[in-house]
Amino acid sequence: MEIITVKTVMVSFQLPSMPESEFYGDKIIMNLAAFLNIDASRVRITKIVRETSSASGRRKRATNKITGVEIEISNPPSNGIYPVL
Repeated sequence: MEIITVKTVMVSFQLPSMPESEFYGDKIIMNLAAFLNIDASRVRITKIVRETSSASGRRKRATNKITGVEIEISNPPSNGIYPVL
């Protein structure tokens, strides 16, 4: 087996609560890349944190409001297939 390492940066941040449609908008990846001044092919959303609300005080349930996001910044994944040795 061959192990290949890559340089990756994980960024996690909080957002003001917003509807899912507003978060994704037309160009979320392009906007994040422009904000970070990097090529859009290097940005991938890896986790979306949704707002929770208490339903009758017993259980929390997810709403359609987004309050945080985690992104990965690295070189684009390779399309090559590596043989297992």
